[in-house]
Order: sequence, then C-alpha cells, then structure tokens
Amino acid sequence: MRLDPGLCHFDANMTFTWANTNCERTFVRTACFAVLCLRAIASEGPSVPSAEPAAKVMKSNRSGDHTAWSTNRNLVIDLGAGVSMEFVLILPGTFTMGSDQSPLTNEKPAHRIAIPEPFYLGKYEVTQEQWAAVMNETPAIHKGPQFPESARCPVENVSWRYARVFLAKLKEKARGYEFRLPTEEEWEFACRAGSASDYSFDDAAAVGEYAWYSGNSNGRTHPVGGKRPNAWGLYDMHGNVWEWCEDVFAPYPPGPGTVPKTPDPTAPRVLRGGAYNSLPKHARSAYRHDLLPDDSGRFYGLRCAAVSRKVR
Repeated sequence: MRLDPGLCHFDANMTFTWANTNCERTFVRTACFAVLCLRAIASEGPSVPSAEPAAKVMKSNRSGDHTAWSTNRNLVIDLGAGVSMEFVLILPGTFTMGSDQSPLTNEKPAHRIAIPEPFYLGKYEVTQEQWAAVMNETPAIHKGPQFPESARCPVENVSWRYARVFLAKLKEKARGYEFRLPTEEEWEFACRAGSASDYSFDDAAAVGEYAWYSGNSNGRTHPVGGKRPNAWGLYDMHGNVWEWCEDVFAPYPPGPGTVPKTPDPTAPRVLRGGAYNSLPKHARSAYRHDLLPDDSGRFYGLRCAAVSRKVR
C-alpha cells in the first residue's frame, strides 16, 4: 500500500494519526506497533509505559474508521433558558467532490478535495428555539398553533445575509469559538461521511429513512433528528430545509482544487441538502442549489460550523 503523506503524520511525541476513512485494519495495527518501537528508541526506555498514550490517541468512532486524534469529539453550546446547540467534530481528510454520473454540468467534474483542518459541524439544523434564544425572535413561517412542534423544527425563511447576523450574535454566547457557515467543500465532505454513492447511505430506495422530502413530509418541516443520521452522526443532511454554505456559487475547476472565491457580495450563494418539498434527486450529496444572498423563503435554513482553538 502506498502511504499518502496528506492523510497521516507523526507529531512531536511520535503519535501516529490517520485521517483516511478507508484504511485497512491490518495497516493500522502495523503502524501502531511501529510507533511504539520508535517511542522506545527515542526515550531509551521500555516501550510498555508508552503504549497507554498511543492507545488513547488511536481511538476510532463506530461509523467507519474516521480515526479520532482528539478526545473532545462533541461540543455543546449553552444558549440559555434550557436551550443548547450540539456539534460533532469533523476530522481532516480527503474525498471526491461532485459527480461525473450526474446529468447536471454544475456537479462536474468530480474532483479530489482535501479538508486540511478539523472543524465542528452542527449535529442538527438550527432550530426555531435555538434561533430565538440568540435573536429573541424567529423569522420562520412554519410556526403557530398549527405547528405544535415548531420549536424543534428547523428555522427557515432565512437569507444568507441574515444567517451571518445570527452567527455573529451566537459568538457572543460562546466565547472562544468562531461560528460560521460551512464551506461547500466542508458540507459535502461531512454529508458523505466517507460514502461515494449518491447519498450518505448506499440504498437510494431508503431515502425516506434519512430525509424529510416531497414523498413523506406532508408539505412541511419536521423536528430535527427524526430520521436516521449519517455515518458521522449528523442528522437531516438530506431534506427538511436547504442549508446555506459560505461560498459563492461557481463552476467547479477543471482539476483538483477548490472553487475560486470571489469578493462580490451580491453573487449567488450555495445551498445544499434539499428540503421537505424536494425530489430525492435534489437531496443527493452532490446536488447544488443557489440563491441570492438577500433572498429567503420557507425552504431555506442553516447548519452552523464552529472552530475552536482547542482543536486547531
């Protein structure tokens, strides 16, 4: 097996970390044994005491060899009044973005992308009660007596620009963290969760188990977390509401690399994931939608990304 230097490294303490979601167990066991030997040589002492820290670092979650090098896997932000916001740590890695099988040109070409730094991503879409805890109001259309569970439904009717106002105020609730919209690359990486199929799950016929979409939503949003999560523990990555991304909507580059950024503040922005009124094909991992940054509607919400100095 050829070792990709972008997917692993040894730190100053000779701790081996691995971010490839498809690594073979045999190779990992061999690498761990090599680390212990190197530690013993470096310290000129017995290797047995060094084994315990290595075992703590080489800790994988159950969702497919996405190896953790941080013990702080989850983050919970207290918004007050009994309302909180949960985040899942997304570790660095590489993946193939887009789809060459799609009939849509804006999903082509499929290209390799590296996510070089860890980040937190909301376990759920931002809910109406979370938005209200930060902003003291909610712009959502799906609320009122006819929507008794609206507090736990995703907030919608949010423009890209209004989402950024929310994120700026959210920072005041949790000092030490930076909150933002995910980039389009981060969003698809987290949505796929190691998968290479049309969705984060293999069987396209199972879309109703993972998503609120046109075939099962009854024309409305639903409380977050009501469907199955993807392999990395993220809910509603398909359906319920469209999720804003930070990036300007632009064609993919012809080769490896990210979409060129533009400073134009009026350019259309990317939305991902589909909504409760979407056809299944519009909720695919690679599907791209765009909207002007000041536009809003009953289908558009958000999911927060966060960066902590603790995991940089």
